[in-house]
Amino acid sequence: MNVPRDYNAARKRFRSWLPVRSYTSRVVQAISASPGHQRTILDYVPHHELPQLPRPRYLGRFRSIPQATFEEYAASVISRREWDMLQAFPTFTGFFNHLFELNDLSFFDGVQAELEAQGVTFKGTFAHDVVAFELLRRQLGFRDFTGLEKVARFVSGNPLAGVLRNPGFFPTAAKVSYVLQRLPGACFVDFLHQLVREGIALGAIVPRVLIWDGQFIRTNSNNNRNADTGDYSDPDAGFSMHVGKRLGVGYDPGILYAYCGPARRLPVHFEMFPGNRNDKPAFRATLGAFLKLGIGTWKLVLSDTGAYCQDSLDFCARRGVHPLVRAPKNLVEFPTRELKEGYWFNTDWIPAGWSDEDVLEAYAWRPAIESGNSERNTFTVGQRLNTRGIENATRARALDYILDWLRALSARKLGRPDLTCKWTAFSGAREYIHYSMWGNAATDSGYQTLQFPSTPHPTKSSR
Repeated sequence: MNVPRDYNAARKRFRSWLPVRSYTSRVVQAISASPGHQRTILDYVPHHELPQLPRPRYLGRFRSIPQATFEEYAASVISRREWDMLQAFPTFTGFFNHLFELNDLSFFDGVQAELEAQGVTFKGTFAHDVVAFELLRRQLGFRDFTGLEKVARFVSGNPLAGVLRNPGFFPTAAKVSYVLQRLPGACFVDFLHQLVREGIALGAIVPRVLIWDGQFIRTNSNNNRNADTGDYSDPDAGFSMHVGKRLGVGYDPGILYAYCGPARRLPVHFEMFPGNRNDKPAFRATLGAFLKLGIGTWKLVLSDTGAYCQDSLDFCARRGVHPLVRAPKNLVEFPTRELKEGYWFNTDWIPAGWSDEDVLEAYAWRPAIESGNSERNTFTVGQRLNTRGIENATRARALDYILDWLRALSARKLGRPDLTCKWTAFSGAREYIHYSMWGNAATDSGYQTLQFPSTPHPTKSSR
């Protein structure tokens, strides 16, 4: 039998007539790559033991944010009196101007110069100034670009005059939209990563524990497909459902937060996906893309049941990160145990030396990302887009996270670590603060101001 196909078929049908010596070979199966993930040598390396992980009582201890002095960052940008007020009055939470005075946003000047060299026109507008106003819009919670135009009808001056490249610039909604459309979403993500690296260097966060989750973003689209094309009016988006609830057409980014305590958690990376994406490959794609950047060294990643599968657990292990992912209750091929009602975990992946209480203590950190996501929908416009397309969705979410980091870094440089994750911090404009504001801030902070008795004007009878 010289034809291999016939020979193999005969071997299968007449196994007892054609005894063949069997050979056993060790086969190493590669981990299937997630969508958008390029295989690396790590995908072909056999599973290895993860490094020892401290117990949660030690793993969850983080250094406090270093206390800055006036001379370190603020001496050249704000007055000594303003610094003293920040230190003395807890109710004074800073000016919006501080976000630009204490942080370098010249990155966008460089991006604009590169794009203009490629023939992109900005019609004489500074991209830096448009980004500043877009961040202000998000700080104020306006849903669309016209919100700032409405404010301009009530104020007599420019609230950002002191931090703009062109102090007389106040954009229209059309101007903001035009300039932002010419800035690629990737440049905003790059700037976000730049801020994350600075935050790690300054001690605003400690790179150790990651939390992964998603958050649905509604796009500006009808929920019904076009009868002719079969697409939604936003062709990049997908229809999302969660636990049987119809959320609509939009996007569902995979988000990674750095956890440094219940009141100290900040977003460090995200990957944008259509709303109909699957949690499992989204988890691997998000974590893989972030670890590839080399931003910090991370020991543990937390996630809920949506990300659980053997591929995801192996994916984390091959990258040296302990996965603490809640398992479904109906697993039969892997050993699982219910540590408390409704909370099942694969016992093969519990870190060495950890008790059941340790696992539950560490997993109790996971709601920190849900807290951040829910606060975003409460204080900002992050739950809905006023545009369409995955590029706009990426740009919008990156701007949200950039604003978070500008607050955190400004709080670090002003010696006010209590403002790191305070959404309402840095909400005032220096140009619009009356001198009487300082007395009110002192009273609100518990100080008793001096009251000078009024002297009556002399009358003719008293002269």
